[in-house]
Amino acid sequence: MTLEDVYTYYETPKNIINALGIARQSLAQWNMRGCVPIMQQLRLEIITNGELKADKIKNNKREQSGKLCLPNYRYFNETHGMCAVDSLIFYEARKTRIVYIIEGAKKRKVITFDPQYLMQATDLMDIDNKNIFVGDVVFSITSGNFIFDDLKKIDQLRDLDQPMIIGHIYDGVKYGEHRESC
Repeated sequence: MTLEDVYTYYETPKNIINALGIARQSLAQWNMRGCVPIMQQLRLEIITNGELKADKIKNNKREQSGKLCLPNYRYFNETHGMCAVDSLIFYEARKTRIVYIIEGAKKRKVITFDPQYLMQATDLMDIDNKNIFVGDVVFSITSGNFIFDDLKKIDQLRDLDQPMIIGHIYDGVKYGEHRESC
């Protein structure tokens, strides 16, 4: 499913936003990335009774109608703090490695990493138009603080009224320690 398919079906951004119950910032991010996230494709296929079709998986490969839309990640590093992940590298005989970007220095580092410190982005934005990641501490006027620590809690996150990121689970934590979620 391409962005063009979705726009052709719904005609306006407002209709897309209303059909999925997403923030306009989420749709803006789809436009920046040039693709529809697979979970939203699956929802759209259901909502449209199959008139829009999600990309299919065949022989363990995704057959896609549009551009591959990979999730964004960030990585917590003891020395550099929170870093944007540029890429993941998979070798058959070695451990997975990441390339992360050191903020300010604009340097890239390649390391074998502990997946515990890798945080995946959602397709949701906070009131400051920041992408919400797994591991973020989010504040909402109606719900107070909420630690988003599992993608299975995405519906709880969607239900928050005007969410605002106020930190992440590694704020003030030294490498090797892990704060428990609420």
